Amino acid sequence: MGQGILVGRPVSYLLKSRGLDIKVINSKTDNSLSLIKEADIIISAIGQGKFITAEMIKKNVVIIDAGTSEAKGAIVGDVDSDSVIGVASYLTPSPGGVGPVTIAMLMMNILKVAQNKFLDSDLQNNNLI
Repeated sequence: MGQGILVGRPVSYLLKSRGLDIKVINSKTDNSLSLIKEADIIISAIGQGKFITAEMIKKNVVIIDAGTSEAKGAIVGDVDSDSVIGVASYLTPSPGGVGPVTIAMLMMNILKVAQNKFLDSDLQNNNLI
């Protein structure tokens, strides 16, 4: 859910490039509620606090809540977690669910770039390439 440049577009691109059949839902999608109800996995990044409720999802759905918004001075996710407990088989916490994983992957990528840069520099300085 969502087509933002930080989550929606990159995630849909990655999933499609791996040959997965996905449905992208945005504010202009017809029959969005029925698509949500049919989903086995929901990745939400719409930024509408507690938008997804138990009535909208099917039993045992997996929900990855990457959305954040503010409600009553607190950060909340797109999913009404109190509502979906007992219906969804898994729900990432929000805040604190996908953020730490995102940061960990960013750090891994920075390390890879630094290692490659050091390796390239070392090879050039020793006339190995």
